Amino acid sequence: DYMRETSQLLEAKRKIDAYIEDHKLGGDLSTTLTQDGLMVRIKDSALFESGSASLLPQSERLGKEVGRMLAELTQAVLISGHTD
Repeated sequence: DYMRETSQLLEAKRKIDAYIEDHKLGGDLSTTLTQDGLMVRIKDSALFESGSASLLPQSERLGKEVGRMLAELTQAVLISGHTD
């Protein structure tokens, strides 16, 4: 049902936004509720050093926390990304 899905997405957004604020990640992580669903953006600088494909140590923790919050959703989750 549309209302239930929207409510779940808003709750996930609220939790991720609280995590962003609590960990002062506003420059590296953001959420947007779109027509297609909840978009979570993680800047490459939060995950990688420039020119590297190796994850930074703190990015594993960030990924686990965001993943934990997204795992509560009943909707499909699509992950895509790139680095320089």
